[in-house]
Order: sequence, then structure tokens, then C-alpha cells
Amino acid sequence: MPMQGRGWSDRPFLGALILGFLIWVGASIAFRLGGQAILRPEPWSMVLIYGAVAPAVAAFGVWLRRRFWQAERADSVALGFMLPGMLGDAWVILGYDWIFPNLDPTLDGVFGAALLWLYGLVGLAVALDGRRAMARAAA
Repeated sequence: MPMQGRGWSDRPFLGALILGFLIWVGASIAFRLGGQAILRPEPWSMVLIYGAVAPAVAAFGVWLRRRFWQAERADSVALGFMLPGMLGDAWVILGYDWIFPNLDPTLDGVFGAALLWLYGLVGLAVALDGRRAMARAAA
């Protein structure tokens, strides 16, 4: 059951936008400091990113939605989570070599594709979870 009395629970898009921005900044800093341990040219790296990290982040997005917002607001929450990273990472990808000197420069396309995969999974997972919760409540 979502928490009541939270200031952002009544403003799903704005609250999710703020959380999405904070998560994006934290993830960007983490990748700048240690991303070379995950983003590598070896196949296991791709499996880790696409098969484990992205679904884990999507599950975290679902958990946040369930914790703070009603199911009816899932679409707004999904958009709010995704938008800061999508807009910010558009610029990050343009400055990939400068922003991430610790990462292999030939993996910029892999990095960009992983971000698209991640944002798509987060949006889909949060929105579908909300719709499933509404369908269960209506039954």
C-alpha cells in the first residue's frame, strides 16, 4: 500500500521526476567512477547489463511506484522516472569520451543501446504493474 502523507504522493509526475533525476545523477557518477568494471567488450558484460542490471533497475522502479504512488498513477510515474535519464543521457552520449574517459571508447554504441533498453524496461514494468494492480482491484 502506498504511503500516505508524503508530499510527492499527490504529485506523481513531479515526485517521480525528482526521484528519476536523483537516480540518474547517482548512476552517472557511479559509471564515471567504476563503470569500467561492468561495461567491457567481453560477452559476459553484455549479458550482465542486459540480463541482470536492467531488469533489476526496472524492479526497483516498480518497488518505488508501489511504495509511494497509487496504481492509477503508474503511467505518470513511469514517465517521470524515465524522462530525466533519457534527456540527460542524450547529452552524456554526445560527450561519452569526455564524460567517461574510464570506459572503452568503442563501446559508446553499446552504452547508448543499454540505456535505451533500461529506460524502456523501466517504463514498461512500472506502467504494466500499475495496470495489473488496477485490474486486480476491479475484479
